[in-house]
Amino acid sequence: MLICLTLGVGACDGEQPLDCTKVDLASLHRCFEENRDKGEAASSVACLPFSKPLLTSGIWVVGFEKNDFLEGWGARVPPADVMWNESTGAELIVNENILKKLAPNLGPQTYAFQVEVLGRRAMCPAGLNPYPIAVEKLTVKRRIAVR
Repeated sequence: MLICLTLGVGACDGEQPLDCTKVDLASLHRCFEENRDKGEAASSVACLPFSKPLLTSGIWVVGFEKNDFLEGWGARVPPADVMWNESTGAELIVNENILKKLAPNLGPQTYAFQVEVLGRRAMCPAGLNPYPIAVEKLTVKRRIAVR
């Protein structure tokens, strides 16, 4: 038992540590093509390593070239310069149909929502966004602002 604790929990149950540097791009592309009809969030989870489901909340700022999730912000609203201008490095992967219901006129506008999210966090960095959350269920508590 002590050997297992020394080697790490993953080694005891036969799981190998996750190596985010080894990506088979051809397999990844094929997987996304096979899962395209499931929507962006579900196909991401099917093809990339994501965590078990988690429940979190915060402020989601989404609009023209913006998708920032300020996790942990609840009823308090972040300062305007943070909410509208800063990039948090976190985003929500939300299927297009959900986004269209929330912000039908996305165009040049940007929306801020207080949300509760049931989803899965990426276990490897994904492009410019270090660890996005693929949304399984999104509950909007209130719309904070439109800009």
